[in-house]
Amino acid sequence: MLWPDSPSFLNTVADSIRLQAIGHLAFPIICDNANSRVFTVTDDQMIEGMKLSFERLKQVVEAASGAGVYAALNLINDVQPMARKVGVILCGGNVDLENLPWIAATTSY
Repeated sequence: MLWPDSPSFLNTVADSIRLQAIGHLAFPIICDNANSRVFTVTDDQMIEGMKLSFERLKQVVEAASGAGVYAALNLINDVQPMARKVGVILCGGNVDLENLPWIAATTSY
């Protein structure tokens, strides 16, 4: 399902979720099980989540996972104010270690 009159790809740092579509197999599962609220997370917020995961969890995660980390820590109260346990699936398979978005490319080898 594509959004009407929109580009095929979003302009975002999170290249693994850049596509503006969802698969026909996953869509009904999400409709049946997901909360009706959708979080909006900016590129800077995704990078903040990535950096927090790196600093606190010692995990290198991709920007899409950074979005989940940021939302779990900063936006969850908008949906579930009394949430005590929140799970976030983390993945780092799409990370270019030579270009971490919060590190300036000042070092030359």
